[in-house]
Amino acid sequence: MAEEKLLWHYLRRWAKERPDKEALIFGEKRISYGEFYDKTLRTAKLMLELGVKKGDRVFTMSAARNEFMYQYIACSMIGAIWYGLNPRYMLDEFLYQVGDAKPKVGFIVRWYDFLQRDYKDDMMAVKEANPELENLVIVGDAWEGTLSWDDEIAKERKELDDALEKRMAEVDEDDPTLIIYTSGTTGKPKGALLTHKNIIKNIEVEAEHFFVNHAPGEGKCLLHFPINHVAGAVEIAFAALMSGLGMVMMDRFDPAATLQTIQDEKVTLLGQVPAMFLLQFKLPNFDDYDLSSIKNYVWAGAAAPEGMVKKLATTGATLITGYGQTENAGFVTYSDPGDSVEDLIKTVGKCAPAFEIKLMGKDGVEVPMGEVGELWMKGDLVMKGYLNLPEATAETVTEDGWLKSGDLATIDERGYITIVGRIKEMYKSGGYNVYPREIEAVIEKHPNVALVTIVPIPDETWQEVGKAFVMPVPGSEVKAEDLKELCKKHLANYKIPKEFEVRPLLPMLLNGKINRLALVEEEKVARQSK
Repeated sequence: MAEEKLLWHYLRRWAKERPDKEALIFGEKRISYGEFYDKTLRTAKLMLELGVKKGDRVFTMSAARNEFMYQYIACSMIGAIWYGLNPRYMLDEFLYQVGDAKPKVGFIVRWYDFLQRDYKDDMMAVKEANPELENLVIVGDAWEGTLSWDDEIAKERKELDDALEKRMAEVDEDDPTLIIYTSGTTGKPKGALLTHKNIIKNIEVEAEHFFVNHAPGEGKCLLHFPINHVAGAVEIAFAALMSGLGMVMMDRFDPAATLQTIQDEKVTLLGQVPAMFLLQFKLPNFDDYDLSSIKNYVWAGAAAPEGMVKKLATTGATLITGYGQTENAGFVTYSDPGDSVEDLIKTVGKCAPAFEIKLMGKDGVEVPMGEVGELWMKGDLVMKGYLNLPEATAETVTEDGWLKSGDLATIDERGYITIVGRIKEMYKSGGYNVYPREIEAVIEKHPNVALVTIVPIPDETWQEVGKAFVMPVPGSEVKAEDLKELCKKHLANYKIPKEFEVRPLLPMLLNGKINRLALVEEEKVARQSK
């Protein structure tokens, strides 16, 4: 595949080699690679007609559905930079990300049944606040001053064929083509700029790991992540395109509907965060679904509870986990097929040979094996930088190309890496360093615990101690006293949370992770009011 250096090259390849193969499946709509390519060319010419220049930003406000792929890959053809907006966002979130990226064109799905929400008023407010946003293209009923997606995609625009060919020739593999905004767990989201090379070099490696047990161009994956997340836009969507798979899309995660779709479509690869698996396992009729088509299960984004891994291990499918970040276009470490359940629970595998990893101390010196250090990574996968934030870029990426992850980890003699927490999550209790992830892993051993996160709270004696927020498995009960006794068996006294709060639900980010920052802020407010 050496000749494929831009995202859209893979679409062209499959459209030529297998034009009739199903590429995109959303509800009743089934799109072949040939039709996918044709609609993407039409979308690219529409954007040229609307004056989109090389380097201009374009957004799609949508969940996972066919249209976003045409718009995303069309941007890669003309040198524009695409990004997704999540329909679950509120107006302030739309205003922030549109105001930051200053896009020229926006594609919008006007109505979502499952949210019972019409986006006309929000998008009119966004356009009014951002005069550089010249055109809105609406999937659904267009309103005055906007364009209809259905009308525009029906036009061939043959008169722009030469202009498109010329623009395609101007695009380079080091040009940014995608913005993914970070989840904002430690502050305002930052827009990570990913180039064609970042994405392609990362997904070449990912495909070797994710699609073991798959023949070239065969199989189906499921996309039910938000399209503005690296898992959605890169690790699944582009990985499917690069590998010539069929991609089944769902506009939201629903435990039962997801399992039904896997059964009906015979999905062969399922990637989810642990919370998704746990919600599916708790369905009373989970075992009634036929999931035998799945060859590979993948998870990342959070550590997997022991019970989840053991249940997946009974399926006979290959289990895959790893570690990565938005800023490096996906995974940098992977487990190996056949790794033990213990390794799959405790580690994120080892660094792929195409990339480099090292663990660094605060003094800027690499730490010895077995000691905790900040995980740094290097390779073609490292982002170009943060949009509009040169200082933040310089703080995160060194002059010689090392990306500082902000994550604390250890590495063993085999090269297997264990994430122990984030630098900003670590706290000191009585002078000791405490890593929340270590405590969370112990609490997750309780069979009735679904999710847990540890946050520091002030203490008159020890300066800081831990507080555990725990979400039980639906329909079960968890007692704070039992969790404290469990911690006593496995942890030094200074690591044991001094408070436990059990809630039926914890606040979640749109990427499926616990919104730890919301809990930290909630605690601050609660303690100030006492």
